Amino acid sequence: MGDLASDTIREWERLDSERTTFKSHWQRVAQFLLPDRNDYIVQRTPGAKRMQWIYDATPVWALEQFAAGLHSLLTSPYLMWFGLKAEFDPLNDIDAVRLWLEQASTVMYAKFNGPRHNFASQSQELYRDLGSVGTGVMGVLESAKSGVLFSCRHLKECVIAENDEDRVDTLIRKWEWTAKQAYDQWDSQGVSSGPAVAKACADGEWGRKFWFMHRVRPRRDRDAGRGGEARHMAFESVYVSVQDQFEIAVGGYPEFPFLVPRFSKVTGETYGRGPGMTALPDIQMLNEMAKLVIKAAQKVIDPPLQLPDDGFMLPIKTVPGGLNYYRANSQGRIEPIETKGDTRLGLDMIQSLRQQIIRQFYVEFMMMPSDPSDPASAGKGVTATYVLQQRDEKMRLLSPMLARLQSEFLEPLINRTFAILWRQSKRVGFRPELGSPFPPPPPQLSGAALKTDYVSPIAIAQKSSQLDVIGRLMQTQAAILQMNPKAQVVIDSEAIMRITGRDLNAPVAALRSADDLAQERQAQQDAEQALQQHAAIANLAGAAKNGAGAVQSLASAGAIAQTGGAGAAPQQAAA
Repeated sequence: MGDLASDTIREWERLDSERTTFKSHWQRVAQFLLPDRNDYIVQRTPGAKRMQWIYDATPVWALEQFAAGLHSLLTSPYLMWFGLKAEFDPLNDIDAVRLWLEQASTVMYAKFNGPRHNFASQSQELYRDLGSVGTGVMGVLESAKSGVLFSCRHLKECVIAENDEDRVDTLIRKWEWTAKQAYDQWDSQGVSSGPAVAKACADGEWGRKFWFMHRVRPRRDRDAGRGGEARHMAFESVYVSVQDQFEIAVGGYPEFPFLVPRFSKVTGETYGRGPGMTALPDIQMLNEMAKLVIKAAQKVIDPPLQLPDDGFMLPIKTVPGGLNYYRANSQGRIEPIETKGDTRLGLDMIQSLRQQIIRQFYVEFMMMPSDPSDPASAGKGVTATYVLQQRDEKMRLLSPMLARLQSEFLEPLINRTFAILWRQSKRVGFRPELGSPFPPPPPQLSGAALKTDYVSPIAIAQKSSQLDVIGRLMQTQAAILQMNPKAQVVIDSEAIMRITGRDLNAPVAALRSADDLAQERQAQQDAEQALQQHAAIANLAGAAKNGAGAVQSLASAGAIAQTGGAGAAPQQAAA
């Protein structure tokens, strides 16, 4: 038994025991919200029924809408939701830098949306976990076939631990594989998966199942100067066969390969809490009310009957269609027992609970209004500006709750994906013909740090406050010009357009560069100067021509004066 193997197993047992209370809570939440994952403390047979506790599917629908809303607002497959920028802002004004950053963002976006990388389906599963149990786990792994592979893991398989900054930096996953799966993963590559698997394969028991563990945590003893070697990378990776307590493989990762976002978190707790935990009392009440209304409706439609006899026969049956006997008289007859129940009251309570659950999953913040009393839902007398303002206001209300997702999910997701693609590009010298994901970077980015600029619909809604300020500034300028047309315009229209384009995530090609505008302004100034010079020359030529005509007129006047006599000259001069 290896020291790493036994240490890994002991650490799993310790961390798993610390979350015992959480697992029972997760089981109850998943029972009503995620029936396909309600096996945190039970082991279910594949194909077993999982919906027998659900009498009203509104919570399941609300969770699906919550996950779909996060998917479209945070990581939309149809809109660019992030962009790369240089931390040193003047670099972002260089055309070559801006073009390369946009190309790199496009490459990463293609990885997130490519069908081989599986991000769309896996992120949807992650959002469902966040909305129900409040904690999700996704692996971002390097793949020889597709470059990057995304894999959402069931929380029951994973235990986690935090560092001193409350960041998850340790994860142990425990799962079950058949002997064939273990052989394909390790033994076929020349790595032993343990004596137990080897014996099962030798006996032909390829379908026999075994438990394995994978631990990733910060490496405590390493040479940072040899960080390119697997055994000296920042994070240690250990695979263990549990049955044999056998150390299968030891490696490493340059970055923590798992994303563990928490929707919200209580101080002192490691695991998160989701809207499903908040709504659990209402969800349980809704299911109980649904069962009660169903029974009441059955009693109205198929009421219990009372039958004449010598007396009542106990127990009295009040179920739909039940038969009871009472003391008969000459008027004895079979007749229904009136329960005097009013199912409308139960239906009203159910509807109220449904609306409360929908609100707790923020569905009304992610969808257009459906309340007939809201003019936006009817679409009458409502402008497009009003609709946009309503949408932005709702998204701003969501932003505080999603700030943790940005720091614990989106930021490490982009950093990890960029690092994988960068290493793949570097290995082939940034040569696209050899399969480099990224084109060669411009020399200005050598040694420069990059950052992420989020441009998802929610991020744009947050930035729209700045655009509102600019709009009010322009309105003030227009009002001043109306009062005093001679007032000087102080607003820089070019700067406004660049700020607007940046906040709205306009493509680089949509805005002309500052150099192009400077060259155009210089060309216009040169053309105006040339036109002015041409006009000046024309004016001089016209003046010269007029002067020559005046000289000729004076000469003609002198000749007339000489030939016309003494009395003619004053008249000509007067003329």
